[in-house]
Amino acid sequence: MNQHVSLLHYLALMTYVMIAAVILVVATAPMLAVATVLFLAPIIVLWQQIDLKTRLLPLVALMTMAVTAVVQIYAYIHGLWYELAPSNTAVFGSGPIESYAFCVMFIPYMIVMYEYFFDDKSSRVKTVYVARILALLGTILALSLGYVYFFAATVVSSAYAVLVGAVALSLALIVGWRHHGGRIKILARATAFSLTILPVALVAELILLANNIRFFANPQDYIYSLPFFGYLVPIEEIALLFLLPIWVVVVYELLFDDGK
Repeated sequence: MNQHVSLLHYLALMTYVMIAAVILVVATAPMLAVATVLFLAPIIVLWQQIDLKTRLLPLVALMTMAVTAVVQIYAYIHGLWYELAPSNTAVFGSGPIESYAFCVMFIPYMIVMYEYFFDDKSSRVKTVYVARILALLGTILALSLGYVYFFAATVVSSAYAVLVGAVALSLALIVGWRHHGGRIKILARATAFSLTILPVALVAELILLANNIRFFANPQDYIYSLPFFGYLVPIEEIALLFLLPIWVVVVYELLFDDGK
């Protein structure tokens, strides 16, 4: 963490998360309420204390939608998990629209927390990369939709492990593709950030399970299921929760921010 950011700020954040979790579970809050309380509220508070460019938001939102579409479509085709939401409105035949709203709040939340606790509290959107980023996101979305129509019936053994491996591989490719002198330093900082934010992700996971929003219904397809406060969670899920913040931070630094 930055020296000027007190550990008390992190402890205050975790205290808020724990209190909010108890309230959300007692109230049996739906997915959208969980995301609003856990992610959107801290974003609004901390946004006033950091200098993030407003034009960053639509780019991050588009990245989130594209990545979420890929993951959700793959997950629902192979039964990695299932989610219930009041709207019962599926996007691209996969998860409910609330799942996309959840991720649209969660990924910016990670970026804000990273900037506040680990970076310089400011962003410098590289305009030169905007067109490339949009083209990349469009390609990702097109490939995910193509997967639905052409490979939906394909049976993938250990499908969740394959997804985690694909995330790790894409991370390695992004780091290798951008010939950036500080990429190893960024990767190390992203890993430290992931360990810092992992408790929040686990609390969110527990709320979704306790409120009967998310279900892991195919234990035979997971490498191993870990006991988690009375629930069984695939070890691949924990790995994904660890990898995702690293992926987000590396992509953010190398493609959206100053790469420092």
